[in-house]
Amino acid sequence: MAPPASPAAPRYHVVHTTRYAFSQVVAAGTELTLRLAPRGAASHQLIVRPLAASTAEGADELGNRWLRATLSGGFSALLVTAKSLVAPREETPGTDGATLDRLRTWSARVPEHPAFHEIAHRSLGRARLTGEDLANLSAAIRRDFVFDQTAVDPEGALELFLATRRGVCQDFAHLAVGCLRAARIPACYALGYPAVPAETGACHAWALAWLPDEGWIALDPTSGRAGPLGHLVLGLGRDHGDVAPVSGTMAYAGDCRLAVRISVRQESTGESGSAG
Repeated sequence: MAPPASPAAPRYHVVHTTRYAFSQVVAAGTELTLRLAPRGAASHQLIVRPLAASTAEGADELGNRWLRATLSGGFSALLVTAKSLVAPREETPGTDGATLDRLRTWSARVPEHPAFHEIAHRSLGRARLTGEDLANLSAAIRRDFVFDQTAVDPEGALELFLATRRGVCQDFAHLAVGCLRAARIPACYALGYPAVPAETGACHAWALAWLPDEGWIALDPTSGRAGPLGHLVLGLGRDHGDVAPVSGTMAYAGDCRLAVRISVRQESTGESGSAG
């Protein structure tokens, strides 16, 4: 667990809205798992409409908070709004053996792949790695792959991203995690928001790597950066499946329109803006 943020650190109001519009009435019950509480948030409010019939909450092995909401049927729209006040801080997983082993092994969305080993051999082939090696890996991924916000695969298909070399930040982060694990480095997928005033339609993803001599080091291959990033951390996991902000089950076979809006506004100035 990271130390508390300095009282002088800027804080940000984050409003994360997820709206579903259904072409037919959802008649049967629905169960949602919501992971929308930023780590270390000073305040957090979660609103679900229609109201949940029952809720339960807790935390997973890596300290991410979750809330499960059960909804009765009879609705044609679903709105989930999370309002949080949070300061940037370097949130990291633990360093106990079980956690490091868990983050060293392959996962559902980051299965072992020859491409991971090939890239790791080029960038992480030395016996004793440093933060500079991680920075080189981040820069190499940014150089060889293209960020394309239109290249969104609902299934997050690894093969498609590797074949086209175009994808979104989730793909870049999964690639970095895969390369690190290929080098037997414990690696964590991180999800959250850049600490800049913005209106966006998606979260941001990056990675963390554990080096025995240097501890946890963040790398953001979408931008080619490594080291302290100053992002607002929503969740840490093996891959995106562990930290998806909204997931669950629903007995529904009709069409659905999804809209996500995220607003980040600095508390001290009230400044807001737009980011692409």
